[in-house]
Amino acid sequence: RSDLHHNGNETSRSELDRCVFLRGLPREAEEENIRLAFKSQGVDRVHMMRDDDGNCRGTAFVYFKMPDSVHAALYLGRRGRAVVSGQSVEVSKALSRGEAQKLTLMHEEKTPVNEPMMHVRERKSNDTRVWETLPMRDSRLMREMEVPEGKSRLMSIQDAAKRDAAMRRIRASLIDTSKHLSDVRLLIRNLPLTVDTKSLRQMCREACLKWAPSSDPRIVHAKVLTEQRRLDLNGHPRSRGRGFVEFDNYADAVACLRCLNNHPNAGFGFTFQARPIVEFAVEDGRVVAKRQRMMRDKEMRLSSKRSFARRKSLWEKVAHQPENLFDEMDEVDD
Repeated sequence: RSDLHHNGNETSRSELDRCVFLRGLPREAEEENIRLAFKSQGVDRVHMMRDDDGNCRGTAFVYFKMPDSVHAALYLGRRGRAVVSGQSVEVSKALSRGEAQKLTLMHEEKTPVNEPMMHVRERKSNDTRVWETLPMRDSRLMREMEVPEGKSRLMSIQDAAKRDAAMRRIRASLIDTSKHLSDVRLLIRNLPLTVDTKSLRQMCREACLKWAPSSDPRIVHAKVLTEQRRLDLNGHPRSRGRGFVEFDNYADAVACLRCLNNHPNAGFGFTFQARPIVEFAVEDGRVVAKRQRMMRDKEMRLSSKRSFARRKSLWEKVAHQPENLFDEMDEVDD
């Protein structure tokens, strides 16, 4: 939460204009570390959230002497240069209690499963609907990955530790603003060594059909990660126990996650003590953009080759029938 209400009274607007909210602070962080990180901006005071043991809870409010310092701090956060105790932290503008409540209501808006996820930049000027931003989508997908309390009690200690470690890694990755959770790509952990890519595809398709019998799931890509230096009994690279599955749409991906995640009897070699751990994969926006550029360049090269081949065939044909030259040219231009 980034609302300023920690002193029991609503903070004045003048203090709100010179305050930022920090997320992702390390547990051992102290106020001196925050002051050192924002020394050039001129820190007035720091209010750090602590637990019962006196350790940092990962969040803090930082008040600057001048309102202009807020923009400098936000710039550092966007560039990933806001580092406290060796860890990059998220910097956001502090909100009043009323503004935070309005933002919470916007976050709780549920987008129907069969509708595509839209970035706020894609909203049209005459569109009055509330579109979710990437941080809002990440929060919603994180809630989807959580196991309900009633089912988590039957989870083994090893699986619980793996889930906690995975969630910590995801939260740490999302501090980088260039990274976000994919809503169509899943990472499945705890895969038995006998599960290969073909079995992974079959398992995920059956899970979708079991959760939504009327659906027609389409898997775009699936891959089990392997260790090239370690071979199994058949001489093939040994599985690393996890794999990626990419679906054509969000509805199939979330159906697979809801059906398989922590399933006590998933089959395909899973056991009661080692259940599937399914999560939305973290994607780097820079890598995605580079991949899209490569695909566009490849399509342009193929299109250029096809056009050259058609014109070459045309000129070879016209060389023997020059009277049909203009008709053939019109056909190529069309």
